[in-house]
Amino acid sequence: MRYADSGGLSAAGRVKREQVRMRAARMSAVDVPATRVAARLR
Repeated sequence: MRYADSGGLSAAGRVKREQVRMRAARMSAVDVPATRVAARLR
C-alpha cells in the first residue's frame, strides 16, 4: 500500500530520508554488509 504525499513526511523529513538512502547506497557500493549499514544508520 502506498501513502499519499510522499509517505506523510514533511519536506524536511523527505530530505532526511533521501540523505540516509544515499549514505546506505554509498556503503553498499563498497560492500559493507547490510546488517552493518542498518546498524550504522539507526
